[in-house]
Amino acid sequence: MARPQGWNSDLSAGVPWVNLRVTRVTLAATATLLPAVALLNRRGIWIFNTSTVKLYFGSSAVDTSSPFLVPQVGNQPLPVTSDVLIYGLPASGTPTIEVWEYA
Repeated sequence: MARPQGWNSDLSAGVPWVNLRVTRVTLAATATLLPAVALLNRRGIWIFNTSTVKLYFGSSAVDTSSPFLVPQVGNQPLPVTSDVLIYGLPASGTPTIEVWEYA
């Protein structure tokens, strides 16, 4: 079987994580950094929306017209290093979500 290709090839090929940090983040009515401090040498994050509202993510200018969203009780892996800042914004309320960072 050929090695998987693409941004998530490490995940699908079973490349082991050296470090994993799980952070619970409470979102507000303004863009919230996910998480406040990035894991050193991060290879990616996985956003788990455990709430009942949609979560939009993107740059610090994210708003509810963003095409990037995590549906209610959904998740989204992202291949971003610790140099990339990801912000989240809920459709309403102040839900708490989980952010998994792996290195």
